[in-house]
Amino acid sequence: MIAKEQILAALKKLGPSSPTAVANSLGAEPSAVGYHLRNMLAAKTIKAAGTTNNRVYALPDQDMQGVKSAPPQQRKKPAKRGNGARAGTPRARSAAPADSFLPAYTADDRMVIVHQGEAAQIFSAEQTQAIADLLLDHFEV
Repeated sequence: MIAKEQILAALKKLGPSSPTAVANSLGAEPSAVGYHLRNMLAAKTIKAAGTTNNRVYALPDQDMQGVKSAPPQQRKKPAKRGNGARAGTPRARSAAPADSFLPAYTADDRMVIVHQGEAAQIFSAEQTQAIADLLLDHFEV
């Protein structure tokens, strides 16, 4: 198990580094190191710069000149949806060609995948929340 102190020591030794570089120096999995780096960033123990795919982490006193600033690390909550549709009726967000898949929402905030005008997949409220969480974690809004 990777300790946050090991990550801090690696950043001190390596200087501003990617999660993969830190993980390689510690002999750890990049995903585990990335998880800890994101938590440490949220706690303001470290700082970051760069885009999601090119993010570099550093100690607060390390120079990150030449690296673009990181976007804010705040999680946005999904917008509340009104009761514009009848219960059980999918509500499309935008128009699209008939041969594409559309995400839609039921009146009770469950996600529906619509294909050729038919509900191809209806997700439970728990699945819908898990999908929203996954998207918010992996994509910048």
